Amino acid sequence: MDTYYRLQLLQIPPALEERLNDICFGFKALGISENIPLDPKTLDEPIFQKATTKSLDVFFEKQPEPDFFNEILKILSPHQVRGGSEENKDWLSEWKKGYHAFKLIGEYWIVPSWEMAPVGVKPIYIDPGMAFGTGTHQTTQLCAELIYQTLHTRDARSLIDVGTGTAILSMLARNLGVKSVLGTEIDAESVVTANENLKINKIDGVIVREINLNKIDEYFDVVVANIIDGVLLDLKSDLLRILNSKGRMILSGILEERDTQFIAEFLKDTNLKVIQRIHQDEWVAYLLGVE
Repeated sequence: MDTYYRLQLLQIPPALEERLNDICFGFKALGISENIPLDPKTLDEPIFQKATTKSLDVFFEKQPEPDFFNEILKILSPHQVRGGSEENKDWLSEWKKGYHAFKLIGEYWIVPSWEMAPVGVKPIYIDPGMAFGTGTHQTTQLCAELIYQTLHTRDARSLIDVGTGTAILSMLARNLGVKSVLGTEIDAESVVTANENLKINKIDGVIVREINLNKIDEYFDVVVANIIDGVLLDLKSDLLRILNSKGRMILSGILEERDTQFIAEFLKDTNLKVIQRIHQDEWVAYLLGVE
């Protein structure tokens, strides 16, 4: 039977994750996944255990060459690195076994399309396919919280979800009453997946397009961008350009260790102010606007 090589990287500080990803993919890794710990005492509504480090699984077609391990061991100690050959599996089926319905925010739950929704909740069904975004990541949950709070306290007729992925945040905004929602993506596969999720949920009023932000010529009451902080700074001028004068901007994907520098740089030469700052584990999100 065919085999593959799985490398486990243990107790990884967030600051090293990007560097490790670059090394792994530089040596032809097939993919990287994060092991997300759940609190076993919360079966009905899973809670993600807080952790200051991460455990990563890195997959290769075969055992990497010695130069790869030399690079890894320059920044990690030997006890953080484990690996071995394993038999191939039906990974989609294996992954589905561990992905179950969970609360996103308020009464809204993320429910895999192959499961029944729990009784009494408002489900957002998704099948992630090959797109980024299962709703489990802290940055998505922070965005969902700020969207939920914002749309419960002010009217918004339009919202853009930059880098929508599986369209979770776009669907949440539409369910919360935003009449016109635009989700943007630069990945064609994500656009296909997002539109399939819209069909599963029978949602209208949401359009997902494969388009760069600099091509958008509309204005929005709420601008949402759940993207890593460096990219948020790169997109700053376009994010500001498409925001209505009295609109709100929600930013997530900001590492706490870079938070102070990020927000100072993002607010520089703007009339925006911080309305709310929230955080979960090592991630930070902001609600910005003009009071």
